[in-house]
Amino acid sequence: MKYIREFNNYNRMNENSSGEFQEELGKALVYMKKYFDDVDNNSHLYNLGEDEIYNYKLQKKSYYNFIETDFPRGLQNIPDPVKLYRILKVNNIKDIRKDNLGKHYVGDPNLFYDDGFLDSIGILKNFKEYFYVIEINTPLININIRDSIFSKYNFPDEYEYIIKDSTNIEIVDITKFEMK
Repeated sequence: MKYIREFNNYNRMNENSSGEFQEELGKALVYMKKYFDDVDNNSHLYNLGEDEIYNYKLQKKSYYNFIETDFPRGLQNIPDPVKLYRILKVNNIKDIRKDNLGKHYVGDPNLFYDDGFLDSIGILKNFKEYFYVIEINTPLININIRDSIFSKYNFPDEYEYIIKDSTNIEIVDITKFEMK
């Protein structure tokens, strides 16, 4: 496997992060390596159509790019604490439930201006609704690495970081989202 070095060298990622984060990351990478080995080596691909095989290869490539790329679009060099963003659809800023903001965030707010990303999360470019961007800080250990990796594999156009505990955050800012 041409990406085996990523699995063997995951410790170079986030060298300043906690041992618990490193352990969680290592387990997730080993699990995904086993998954890819199983699919690639056990004839799972024989039962798929040409389009499905192509999509699998794209997802796999996207996953490896996520491992190799620096934050905010990958798992390399994630700061601690980590600054993340979420876009919410509400009629008024007062409708935002600050005690339950959800668990799905991105590290790069510029993604909110990307048509592919917006389509992926179900927002149409010519929307009429009101959207707000929530900026938070959270400890690195609050990122659910395994779920974030699965999300990247399943939704290649999203660069999502899923947090474990939505109460373990600090709200930095809430701003109205305006399409550029």
